[in-house]
Parts: sequence; C-alpha cells; structure tokens
Amino acid sequence: MTRVQTTRLTLFALLCSATCGCAPPFYFGKSIHGRVVDAQTNQPLPGAVVVALWELDKFISGTGPVLTAQETTADSTGAFTIPGWGPKFRPCLTRLLNNDPTLFVFRAGYEPIRVMNADRQNVWSFIRRSDWNDSTFALQPFSGSPHDRFGQLDSLLGYFVFGACLERGFTFPRLHTEVSRERNNPIAGRDLSYLQSRLKILIGTER
Repeated sequence: MTRVQTTRLTLFALLCSATCGCAPPFYFGKSIHGRVVDAQTNQPLPGAVVVALWELDKFISGTGPVLTAQETTADSTGAFTIPGWGPKFRPCLTRLLNNDPTLFVFRAGYEPIRVMNADRQNVWSFIRRSDWNDSTFALQPFSGSPHDRFGQLDSLLGYFVFGACLERGFTFPRLHTEVSRERNNPIAGRDLSYLQSRLKILIGTER
C-alpha cells in the first residue's frame, strides 16, 4: 500500500470515528521487535516462540474472535520481529480491546510470559502499537513438578484452542512444535496423551 493510500485511509478512519463516535472501520498494527533471554544467565534463547494477538470486543457479549494473530520465533541472538499489518477491516459491532496486542513468549523448559498494553480506554485508536516494543523478555527456567508443568501447558494451549483463534482460522504451528518438546520431560503418560490431543486440535488436525 502506498503512502498516499495509507493517508487517505487514515483520514477516512478519523472522519468515521469523529462523526459516528465509534471504533474506526479498520486497524493497522505496527511491527514489534524484541529479544528473549534466559533470566539466570542472560544468554539468548533461540527458538523461543512469540505469539501476538489482537482480540475483538463485542459491544454486547464481551470478548469475541481475534482480528488477527502473528507468530514467530527468536533467532540465534534471541531477537524476534512481529511484522506490521493493515489495514484490516473490523467486523460489525466489534472493536479491538483497549489493551491489545497481547504477547505470549514460550520456550520449552521455561515459564511462559504473557504481557499486554496498559488499558488506555482509547476506542478510536486505529494504529495499534505495543508498549513492549524493543523489550527484552527474560524467561525463568521452570522448576515445579511435572504435574504443575502439565497444568501450566494445558492452560496455555486452552487459551488458543478454546479461545477465539480457531474460529478465524488461526493456528500456531511454531507453538505446537515448541510445546511438543516437553514430551522429553517426565510428564505422566496419561497427562502427556491428553496434552497431545489438545495439540492436534490446536493445529487443526482435529476439530
């Protein structure tokens, strides 16, 4: 999209917001850069998975599907980039949550991190930026029991599986691959089998 086209869309969004008193008709997302390291050694964690979600709020019934989602992995230096996007037109009677985007950072053997923007109650903002851009995410090695780890992973996957992501066709193959590495941990066979079934739902092989 050219700069002229972007400027026209921006002016159109501002006009709609000003005259209608509602959320803009479309959104843009700015790119997000960061780095993932081990909290104890400060060494980079290549292969760490970063997922960004921009979730919609239904004016009547609360949280709805996601507008868009991005997934990437950290490189050999721990650096990652979530590409920018837009414009994306919002479904009728929805708006982006005030604190989006939400970022998830995960690496096998480490505590996951979830962060989001401060809630600014700014429904007219059509260009979305992350407060966490250019941040370093320091992951703590997981030190709990296998049972605790299973519960943690089950909760993490449940957010994506039974949340609103799959409704819009978003799957997360990198997250699936990284969580699958946990099969090398001493998780009880019954728990691991159940976890793998959730993973199949996550990547769309079972619906």
